[in-house]
Amino acid sequence: TGGSIAGQKQVGGVAGYNGIVGIITNVYNTGAVDGLTDVGSMAGSNEGKVTNAYNTGTVSASNNDVTDVGGVVGANKGTVTHVHNTGMVSGYRGAGGVVGYNNGGGTIEDAYNTGAVNGNNNVGGVAGSNVGSTITNVYNTGMVSGSKDYVGGVVGSNRNDLFKKSTITNVYNTGAVSGNAHVGGVAGSNVDNKNYAESTIANAYNTGTVSGSKDYVGGVVGDNKGTSTDVHTTEPQTHKNHACRLPLEKKKRTT
Repeated sequence: TGGSIAGQKQVGGVAGYNGIVGIITNVYNTGAVDGLTDVGSMAGSNEGKVTNAYNTGTVSASNNDVTDVGGVVGANKGTVTHVHNTGMVSGYRGAGGVVGYNNGGGTIEDAYNTGAVNGNNNVGGVAGSNVGSTITNVYNTGMVSGSKDYVGGVVGSNRNDLFKKSTITNVYNTGAVSGNAHVGGVAGSNVDNKNYAESTIANAYNTGTVSGSKDYVGGVVGDNKGTSTDVHTTEPQTHKNHACRLPLEKKKRTT
């Protein structure tokens, strides 16, 4: 697609909603896509499969609440694989270079983002939030900025969902990351919610600068209450208050 698309909820350059049996494949978008919530270049909301797709257009959500806006998919419960985004993504709560909100057992695999991602909170280079879902073999090189909390080079926040564990594996970030609190080179936060299931980050690294104006700012994870294994960073982080949950060191770090 090449023309601009505008709507309110579930707005996509190809499909507003891609259902459980739906497949979007071998497509690309170059036009601007704008909505209020659940906004993506391929699909505003996906429960099926999006594969072999890319976006170069601007994707935005004009809403001062939950936006769930992504360079490829806004809200994902299905599978997003072999995709990339180079366009700018902007929203409020829940903005990601590939997916805004990855939840309900959703999968993001073999994907990358190079576009700038801007939002308020839950802002990530690949996904704004990853809740009870899986992200693997992804990277970000774009600048990621959030005016408030939970900002990460790959994911803004990673947490389990009751009995569904949340996993991030084989990922890296090279883009600059900035926010208020809970800011990390890979993830703003990594939290086991009520200890029902694990939240895990493994085989991850960051080489981008990380800055935050308040607490919990880390080279890899801002606030780590889950499991982080085989992670490292090479860039300094700056923060107003010294309350980093996963401190920066120029060596591999396992927690």
